[in-house]
Amino acid sequence: MPKFFAGSLLLLLFSAGSYSAAAQTYVVDLGKQPIALEASGQYRVTRIVDARPDRTRLGTVYQGLDNVLTSADFAGPFETSLLPHVQRTQPGSEARPVSMRFHVLNIGEDIRSTAETGTVELMVDFLEKRGDTYAVLATHAETLESSGLDVTSKHAGLLAQGLQHSLLKLATLPGDAPAVGAPLTEAEMLNGQGGLRALRYPIQTQPLRRGIYRTFAEFQANQPGISQEPFVLTHRTRTGKQWAGADDVDANYLYMSPAKPERPVRNVWGMCDGEKLYIWHRGNFFELRPEGQSYTFIGVTPANSSDVATAAVVGGLAGAALAGAISGGQPRPYELHLASGRVMATAASITADEDGFARADTAAIYLYRRPDAAPTQALTVLVNGQEAGTLLPGSYLALSWNDRRRPIELCATGTQQACHSFVPDFSTPTYLECAIPTAVDAAPAFKKVIPKEGIFYVKKFRSRPGRR
Repeated sequence: MPKFFAGSLLLLLFSAGSYSAAAQTYVVDLGKQPIALEASGQYRVTRIVDARPDRTRLGTVYQGLDNVLTSADFAGPFETSLLPHVQRTQPGSEARPVSMRFHVLNIGEDIRSTAETGTVELMVDFLEKRGDTYAVLATHAETLESSGLDVTSKHAGLLAQGLQHSLLKLATLPGDAPAVGAPLTEAEMLNGQGGLRALRYPIQTQPLRRGIYRTFAEFQANQPGISQEPFVLTHRTRTGKQWAGADDVDANYLYMSPAKPERPVRNVWGMCDGEKLYIWHRGNFFELRPEGQSYTFIGVTPANSSDVATAAVVGGLAGAALAGAISGGQPRPYELHLASGRVMATAASITADEDGFARADTAAIYLYRRPDAAPTQALTVLVNGQEAGTLLPGSYLALSWNDRRRPIELCATGTQQACHSFVPDFSTPTYLECAIPTAVDAAPAFKKVIPKEGIFYVKKFRSRPGRR
């Protein structure tokens, strides 16, 4: 049997057995990852504020032998999942209370033919209430990475490390620290305005300096670490209609020796020719263009996770070449987050509004009811106070939601009422079971179920005439 065919067959066999488990949301658990920080300082965090543009999940991970892209999140609400861990590091009640506001807390993974990289990005600031307004005392943003064969298991540790770095900045802040920027109203504070999002960096505010950036910090500060060594950029027109208008960019150091007049510039963060900025990404230079509070560029699409898994089975250079040939090489938009340095592939389906928040699209929610302790009682279902339908045993309701920042509230009313509030995952349907537990306990109960179970019952109830 040819090696390629054998590897592909093995991958398919593994896929069939691992998909159902991988399709479930991966839960990020901070319980076993204490934040390594002594309780000290003039301030203490008493409140977590979720100002993330997209509150539907923490991010995505690859699960199973077939690398199924799976949503990742905390087991409970964002604020209550973080606050207990943060407060264990905080000084006593004599310290002044502040709010810890999260603009970004995101995890992700990059899988290539030879390596996996896990990423945690966080952008936070600390605010003290002064009268009717809030003063921003300090900000912190960074991207942390880990590599290896199982990066998914390392996300909780990276997250705890990022929280430690943020809280250390607060702990070292003097009591008379000046405010960063203008004071904010309660509405502005909750909406994520001001603070870290309002900061501007030297690369945005100063004339560009020609040179080569060894690190992101040099780029952010507009201070090329290599500025004396001469270099030249050469633009070559790319082939292929999909790359129309985009150039290949070659960079070479210049030498005075006739025997070796040039040497390629490699493995740096980026460069500036005095007029334009370039980033080194996946072995090539690409032009950076300012867009709002970030920079964007058109880079190369890497092989997708399924191709990488196939390559891993095939192995070696042949596998790496196979992964690139199957799906890599196409143009793809990327975004550079200027506060943290993270480079992310952008999704064309998610655009931003004027405040930088994700524009509404649609999440699917299926609410079903199996036969329970009240076989004849109908439940009236409300979505944020508006009647959405009636739920009888052996039926379901298909609901939708289009706000990534605000939770949907489902209420079921019979002889008693119960409600359940959450921000749904927009990348995959959410399945909820609603039931009246016992004849004595007539309050409806909501339970989130795994997709496999939810799909089974929705299909079962859909096939019954007149049931939905």
